[in-house]
Amino acid sequence: MEVGEDVASRSSHRAPSCRANRAASGGIVLGVTLVLAGLVVGAMLRREPEPRDRVVGGNVPVDPGAEVTTDVSAYNSPSLQANPRDTSDLVVAERVDTPFTTCALQVSIDAGATWTTVRIPFPEGKDVPCFSPDVAFGADGTAYLAFSTFAVVAGQGTVPDGLWLSTSTNGGRNFSPPHQVEGPIALQVGLVADPAIPKRLYLTWLQATHPSTWGLDSTGDPLVVARSDDGGTTWSRPVQASGAGRARVVAPSLAVSADGTLVMAYLDVGDDLLDYAGDDNGMGGDPYPKHWALVAARSVDGGSTWSESVVDSAIVPTQRFLMLVPPTPSVAVDRGRDRAYIAFHDGRLGDADVWLWTSADGGQRWGPAKRVNDTPVHDGTAQY
Repeated sequence: MEVGEDVASRSSHRAPSCRANRAASGGIVLGVTLVLAGLVVGAMLRREPEPRDRVVGGNVPVDPGAEVTTDVSAYNSPSLQANPRDTSDLVVAERVDTPFTTCALQVSIDAGATWTTVRIPFPEGKDVPCFSPDVAFGADGTAYLAFSTFAVVAGQGTVPDGLWLSTSTNGGRNFSPPHQVEGPIALQVGLVADPAIPKRLYLTWLQATHPSTWGLDSTGDPLVVARSDDGGTTWSRPVQASGAGRARVVAPSLAVSADGTLVMAYLDVGDDLLDYAGDDNGMGGDPYPKHWALVAARSVDGGSTWSESVVDSAIVPTQRFLMLVPPTPSVAVDRGRDRAYIAFHDGRLGDADVWLWTSADGGQRWGPAKRVNDTPVHDGTAQY
């Protein structure tokens, strides 16, 4: 029983009232007994449910320059995973934008109390040796690191030229030399591991066809998913997970439940050429004035086939973005129930707020959006 359900069920029972009949034999004793019973029940009703989690310490810096004021390294977009075999083992992979475009990896063996930087074995000869990494732990405790590499192409700018995977069998303390999983123009890479089947992995990405300096000149480029059942050594043929009739889709985010159901959240940006095609030439400005759609794709056969549901067709954009780093929804599945959750931000109330959508049937249908942040409406601040 959930805490919320427990409180609701208990609050529907009223404490018994006491009307002592002094004329009746034993009425005083009965009245006192009922009063005491009422006090006990009242105390039970007033008792707050004990929190399931508690904060055990203060903030701890993860990257080495977090507390160095002269360090200009821009660590961002962290992906955090815990080892299911030993939850004291944590791995964080993050993008680094300055002073050089690269990736970084931090490992903790004491549940986040201290962190150590781990060297990533980058592929050789790449203009950008690592970009936008993602990390996952398999059911057997193997850690996996996925990332893209980029090459500078005349007339197209910096273009992704490979998708790579590296593994660790000691909780992320060391990673193997990476091997290439996919060829060029694989954008917005995501990695998840099946929580029940060791060595089963899923990779998702946007498979582009005609990149330009600031975006994509093509339409219909799909979001695809590939599966590995041998720890990333071999992969299935990529399968399109996004709807075939959607012209401009971005930002895939993938989750897998304990029974193997896959749920992907992504954005359909419609006619937004400002961002998708880079029509603003990277100059920024006001956000796209129309709506995006937040969409979910679902697979119950290991990624072989996919169905689609619209989570929200009226997402109000709050920012411009580059195709290499779009704003990305987050998705999660409840391992004990048939529930799925998607979170994203939009400006439907005038400012950027974070919203949560819930599905009670594993991602087939979605309830209305619920505002998460508790800031006043129209206060001029942004949450994302």
